[in-house]
Amino acid sequence: MNMKLWKLALTSLIFSAVSMTAFAQNVRILGVEQSFVPAKEETNVRRFRQSRLNKFDDFRVAAGQQIFQVRWQPGHRGAEPGTEVVFNYYQARVKKMQTLRIKYPFRVSDIRTATFTVSSKAFREGGPVTRWQALVVQDGRNSAQRFSSDWNKR
Repeated sequence: MNMKLWKLALTSLIFSAVSMTAFAQNVRILGVEQSFVPAKEETNVRRFRQSRLNKFDDFRVAAGQQIFQVRWQPGHRGAEPGTEVVFNYYQARVKKMQTLRIKYPFRVSDIRTATFTVSSKAFREGGPVTRWQALVVQDGRNSAQRFSSDWNKR
């Protein structure tokens, strides 16, 4: 190969890498909303507890659910199929980081909301979520992220 072809190949490779980086940088996480849904208890169960249980009994009431909604916007060209929104979190009584994922098998071209739910069983066993991180992953690379203010604390 002559020098001109090498320069042309190198220039096109650099241009494609820069354009892919610019494409990935257009993805944004607009916000993360957290909500808590308390457990619903049927009135018959409540009446039974009041009539049968001693007021000093240590009875654990069913826990609710924690819900996190991650609003994100793809770049101006949209997000390719296979884009994932990843939600990493720690709970009060669990040392290990836990991960929830939503994968989009189609092209995303508008604002989306990914909803992640920490189940009542996980909430009962591990306690409330103490810190979290939300990521948008495209082609195995982090395109956008947002995290709680205490994410880096151990």
